[in-house]
Amino acid sequence: MITSISKFRINKINIRKNISIQNNKDLNSFKKNAKKTNEVLKMDDQNKNDKKNFMPLIFFKEIIEETKMVEWPSTERLFKQFVIVVISLVISALLVFSVDGIFASLSQFLFEGKN
Repeated sequence: MITSISKFRINKINIRKNISIQNNKDLNSFKKNAKKTNEVLKMDDQNKNDKKNFMPLIFFKEIIEETKMVEWPSTERLFKQFVIVVISLVISALLVFSVDGIFASLSQFLFEGKN
């Protein structure tokens, strides 16, 4: 039969094993994060060097390449979105106008006593 003291020792050993396993996992994740940080720092250094070697012609060529990759909307879709924006704008303007009118009427009634 296992006594309570031996159970306590076994639990203590298991806890130590779990802690050491967790510490190893933390250490591994720390190492991975350190590698990522070093990679980011290297990329920052490369970006600084790129800024020093800035060439306007290459910059504009890259702009043209990026613009070619954009998916431009069709005229039908563009028109539909334009209509939605205009309707939203009109509704918002009416809402602001009505709330402003309500507050103007309330302030006139409260402060000037007129109906």
